[in-house]
Amino acid sequence: YKIPDMTLSQLITMWLCGDQARGVPPYRLLKTVHLKSIVPRAKLVLYNMRYMMSAVESAAVEVGAWEYDPKSWTKPKAMAMYNKIQHRFKFRSKNKTRFHELSWRSIKNQLYKNKGKLVVDDNDIFTTLA
Repeated sequence: YKIPDMTLSQLITMWLCGDQARGVPPYRLLKTVHLKSIVPRAKLVLYNMRYMMSAVESAAVEVGAWEYDPKSWTKPKAMAMYNKIQHRFKFRSKNKTRFHELSWRSIKNQLYKNKGKLVVDDNDIFTTLA
């Protein structure tokens, strides 16, 4: 198995739900030991995913879209949550890019640059990650 390149919505779905059709568990259950042989720098990859999902959870809790029971997540619920919070991750950019095509890693890098602060609206940035 290889962890594919993913958009933010795909990461959220894989983190919370996995891919039952392919026998892939939710990524939130993965440990470094599970990935060492198939992913270079597995510890860093999981750390970055956790960091990104921490921001997702913070944004979702703010709008009341977070499910606290991990077993209750389904793909439709994950996508509904994503639709409610996606604007919080649309950082200003010099490049004209389509947000839905951006890799979750690019969005994570923007989050790092903004010191963990999420976008409030199209012109402003605030909310710091805990």
